[in-house]
Amino acid sequence: MFSMNRLLILLVFLAQAGCGQEPAQTGKPGNDSIASGNGKEEFIRAKTEFRSPESVCSDGKFFYVSNVGGKLAPSEKDGDGYILRLEREGSIVGKVAEGVALHAPKGMAIANGILYVSDIDRLVAIDLDRDMLLFDSECPERTVFLNDVETGDGLLYISATDISRIFTFDLKTKTWSALQVDGLTSPNGLYYDRDSSMLYCVEYPATPTGRLLRINPVTGRGQTGGTFRGSLDGVSMTENRKIIFSDWESGSIRTLDLVTAVESAIPFQKLGGPADLYYDREEKVVWIPRMIENQLAKIQLMPTTEK
Repeated sequence: MFSMNRLLILLVFLAQAGCGQEPAQTGKPGNDSIASGNGKEEFIRAKTEFRSPESVCSDGKFFYVSNVGGKLAPSEKDGDGYILRLEREGSIVGKVAEGVALHAPKGMAIANGILYVSDIDRLVAIDLDRDMLLFDSECPERTVFLNDVETGDGLLYISATDISRIFTFDLKTKTWSALQVDGLTSPNGLYYDRDSSMLYCVEYPATPTGRLLRINPVTGRGQTGGTFRGSLDGVSMTENRKIIFSDWESGSIRTLDLVTAVESAIPFQKLGGPADLYYDREEKVVWIPRMIENQLAKIQLMPTTEK
């Protein structure tokens, strides 16, 4: 999700371009490229259903898309946020727990059939089978921009972009704790790597200087990954240990190979607000909310051809 400091710039862009524009065609796939079989992104055009789509997650059967709402007010308690449930091919099943009041839902994670979603200053837990609210829990520190949510070893990791914090939420005790990370600035997307027990985080500061960080959740020590800097939003990892992350500044999706340290940009035209992406390992598909275009893209990950 974008930061509050740059909301004014975004609103100006929207006034000039409009939210419902047709998507640009993609370029030809190249090495390390992400594309569908015909070399283009597969768009799910549902302008009336998607309203500022921000994040995607899946329980293996359905895919869930959080929508900030028709009015782009990511820190306002206006009650117009919601979550959509989609089939794998992209058809919309309906809204999740319509009776649950949501304001500006952003990052999501699923554990044991429970959908956890951040909503401005609280964490909301929804039972997906019963389609009902289980509980909500307010952040112990003052914030209006809880952002991404990630699961890991009995904990949730929750970023608070406006106060440069990452919190943990214990799923057993339902208690919050602050993770102390030196030099952390405007954390946004999170990904927990279970193989290494490390937390990957991308930053979205007021200027496009955000980094990809590898954080030890025990010590809080962070290490910068790669050289790219930008306005970073979503982050995930492929089965062959490539980090995938999105950048609002360039409107691009980028990769960092953790084995070879090779950095790449996915070669297609600029995306409008590439937000909190999700990588489906089963289908090798990246789901990307195009937030300021009110659209969702599914992009097939093609094998890398090294020369």
